[in-house]
Amino acid sequence: MASLIRYLVFFGIFLMFAVGGPLLDLVGWSYSSSAGSFATKIHPALFVLAPAALFGLLSNDARFRNFLIRPWFTVYLIAALVVTIRALLNKNGLPGQMTAAIVTFLLPAVLMIAVQGLYRFQWETIGSAIRIFFVFNSLMGLAERLMGGRFIPSFIEGMRVDPRAAALLGHPLNSSLLTGLMLVYLASSRPKLGEKIAYRFPEILLHICAMFAFGGRSALVFTTAVILASAIYVRTSRSERRMSPLQRAVPFLIVAVGIVVVFLPIPFIEATMARFQNDVSSTETRNTAFTMLNGVTGHDILYGLSTERRQILLDFYKAPAIEISWIAIVLTFGLIPAGMIITGLVVLLIGAAWSLDRSALWMAGLFLVVSAGSLSIGAKSLLVSQTLIMMFALSQRREQPRASIFQTLAMSNDNPVSLRNSSP
Repeated sequence: MASLIRYLVFFGIFLMFAVGGPLLDLVGWSYSSSAGSFATKIHPALFVLAPAALFGLLSNDARFRNFLIRPWFTVYLIAALVVTIRALLNKNGLPGQMTAAIVTFLLPAVLMIAVQGLYRFQWETIGSAIRIFFVFNSLMGLAERLMGGRFIPSFIEGMRVDPRAAALLGHPLNSSLLTGLMLVYLASSRPKLGEKIAYRFPEILLHICAMFAFGGRSALVFTTAVILASAIYVRTSRSERRMSPLQRAVPFLIVAVGIVVVFLPIPFIEATMARFQNDVSSTETRNTAFTMLNGVTGHDILYGLSTERRQILLDFYKAPAIEISWIAIVLTFGLIPAGMIITGLVVLLIGAAWSLDRSALWMAGLFLVVSAGSLSIGAKSLLVSQTLIMMFALSQRREQPRASIFQTLAMSNDNPVSLRNSSP
């Protein structure tokens, strides 16, 4: 049973990263379109990870059941269930409201339960695979931008011309954010024993170039800010190895390389930089999301918009979507469920990251800031699940966690972070 659970988890993680929405649509799984059954609107990773979580809870392994009462996870699990039930009971809800609740918010909870059966060496294997995946994804993004087209067609291209690359992750902004998380990890994490920090330089250079190919402005700006902050604020506990001078210098080297890249006469880099001044439509769309709050009633904010009310608002403001995630969540699920899931997400990411290497907290911070300023988790998205996997698979566990309230919340022998340092 334990082996079956692990294989299901490995396959589910593979699906979450390698099989995005555009690829599913391409192979006939109607994930993004209005056609097809309800089941096809759910990412197949859930159908793989849900049995893994169920088998784990029904097994003799107490780690799965004990994890349910970890406070930082329990808070998120309750919030995810409330949002899902709210979507289910909303008869006047949006067509994609239920699937968005399941994929965006319920799937991370299922994932966190399912991964309780993994040990440290298995997490390290996943971490190596993720780094290889992002190398391939960045190369694919650069190739797409140089060729002027995408290898995997997207429904977005049918609505507007978007020269930005998307690669396997399926959307330019998703690729920008997750590649930014990888850069933050490479810049701020302590190298493993025997690993030389200089070995990361080619990987770092590749991802910097790919960030310009994907063209996410918020991700570019805040990735730079987080990397600099991670270099300025360095705190080492007694149980941790001190960072070498070269390690301390890596964030500054990344920023220096980024500045040099900006001035290279490469068309797609120049186009990305031009978007900071000339992309008026994208900025107006985001500003419209704030304006929409003035056009809704207190009832709309408290209980969420009906399908008709939402479409009337979008038509009136000539906006394709509500492009700010927290506004979209409030107007979709209502104020109370939205407040619960937003709070639960913050608690989940901080609680999960607290006992990991310092890079995990920086990654969590970057995710929260960037996702708050775009649609991202305001629609059906795998970003929360993908971020959690990156944190656990890449960031090293602290030998002794910080002495604080989070020591009680995040650490125990049945915590997935603790399992990384366990032996089979």
